[in-house]
Amino acid sequence: MSPSARPDRIAHRRRRPAVYRLCVRSFCAILLSGCATTSIAAQAPSDGAQDLRAAFAFLEDGKTTRDDVRAHLGPPSSEFKEGKIWTYSKLANGYHLVVVFGGDDTVATHEIVKVK
Repeated sequence: MSPSARPDRIAHRRRRPAVYRLCVRSFCAILLSGCATTSIAAQAPSDGAQDLRAAFAFLEDGKTTRDDVRAHLGPPSSEFKEGKIWTYSKLANGYHLVVVFGGDDTVATHEIVKVK
């Protein structure tokens, strides 16, 4: 490989995570749009949303590892996309937790949704 071709490969690798995140977020949106969902941010504090926020406060995008999630929550209810997306269902008041992992096995994004 010539030295001049190397910067293109490096630039391609840098673009890939952004494309990957876009694909994962699109997949989550499609997956969750099949159900009538409401984000936890839109819920009244009296329906248990505040308690769930506190219970999942350990989740930090880009920092929390797959092992940390499993240690806190146990095995997921479901896995999608070869284990890149974990869901925990049947939480308080019909809420579900969706956790998406990045290539480095840390949480890329997470969302608490209410399925109606």
